[in-house]
Amino acid sequence: MSPILLATALAMRTRTIRIGFSVLVLPLFEPIRLAEEIATLDVFSEGRVDLGISRGNTSRYFEGVGAGLRRSLRRVRCGLREADPLADRAEGRS
Repeated sequence: MSPILLATALAMRTRTIRIGFSVLVLPLFEPIRLAEEIATLDVFSEGRVDLGISRGNTSRYFEGVGAGLRRSLRRVRCGLREADPLADRAEGRS
C-alpha cells in the first residue's frame, strides 16, 4: 500500500494529529505525481502534513525498481525542478 494513501486515510479520520513521513526517497517517485499526492494529502489534512525527502544513500533503495544510485542525484534535481512550479501555483504565485 502507498504510504501517501495510508496517510490520507489517517488524515480523514483524525482532526489534530500531525501526519508525516520521516523521509520519502524522491528518486523512487514520479515527481509531478508525488507533488500532486502530497498536495491532496495536505488539503485533506487541513495543513497537518510534515514531509521530508531524500536522495537515498544506498543502492538497496533502488535495486527493487531497477534504478541506480548513481542516477539518483540527477533524478532529485529534476524532480525538484519539476515540482517547484507546482508549489508556486498552489501558493497562488504564478
